[in-house]
Amino acid sequence: MRMTILFVAVLAGCGADKLATGGPDAAPRPDGAGPRPDGPGRPNTGRDGGLRPDGRVRDAGMQPDANPECRSPVEGQACASEGLICPGNCPDRCQFCNLWTCSGHVWTPLEAFPDPSCGRPDGGLPDAHSPDDARRPSPDAAMTCTSAGSATLNAPPVEISFEGLPCSLSLAEVARGVRLPYAVRITATTPGVIPGPSDAGSCNRPGPSGLSFSVTIEGNGQRYCLCDVGPCPPAPAMPTTLQPGSWPDTYEWTGRNWSGPSDTNNPMGAAFPPGLYSFTVSTRGLRRTPTGDVPFSLSASRTFYLTR
Repeated sequence: MRMTILFVAVLAGCGADKLATGGPDAAPRPDGAGPRPDGPGRPNTGRDGGLRPDGRVRDAGMQPDANPECRSPVEGQACASEGLICPGNCPDRCQFCNLWTCSGHVWTPLEAFPDPSCGRPDGGLPDAHSPDDARRPSPDAAMTCTSAGSATLNAPPVEISFEGLPCSLSLAEVARGVRLPYAVRITATTPGVIPGPSDAGSCNRPGPSGLSFSVTIEGNGQRYCLCDVGPCPPAPAMPTTLQPGSWPDTYEWTGRNWSGPSDTNNPMGAAFPPGLYSFTVSTRGLRRTPTGDVPFSLSASRTFYLTR
């Protein structure tokens, strides 16, 4: 059974997480035990587990009765909302909890660690009937955001980070237009890389890093990307040498569905509703080897909340 381990921790305010998603160490462990913590390039399933200390999923929008997709997930069966996390049976916050996540559009078991405050004399929580209720944190303070990364074995040594990306944004904020930050870092000189297209029409050319990146915001049946900006002549498949360096960037978004203008001036769609969404940066291409050109891909994502 494929099992993803989700570590419980809270990201405060902005996500300063960095994911090493490529390089010589980017393969999973041969024993199937999942990510290894001993070096860069390991697939990273995030540092925080999406649970309240009482064992419930933090976001009320992920309760089974709030999302029909969460009512009957079955391991290995297809799912529609990539990145969706559904609660399981979590009666005791001091025990492991089995959740479900839609990963690669397939239902996958997700295991969340116990609440680290267990064992403290006060349980780490204010009393349910405490007179200090007025000093309790707001519901937004219970939100956590997770990070994930993956890469094929032969992917170049690339790190994608999301420092400065908030854990929550209001609908009004995004409607006015926001710039979501991310950064790309190449950690070693890498020859023989042929950047692949990052959109349907091969219009998005490589940037200063030497790679072409695709950015997607999706979840709960919503999706935004510049996936189709029209047809363009394909770029020549010429190998290049990636050089070490860091390249910060931002992605502009107004909170609506869209797949790009295409060559028919597609209009933007409806606004995203409140909920949990993923912000994903990915790239693909070929690595030139003595036996031929071998495809590679790598991606990293951070979740965030849209709130009223």
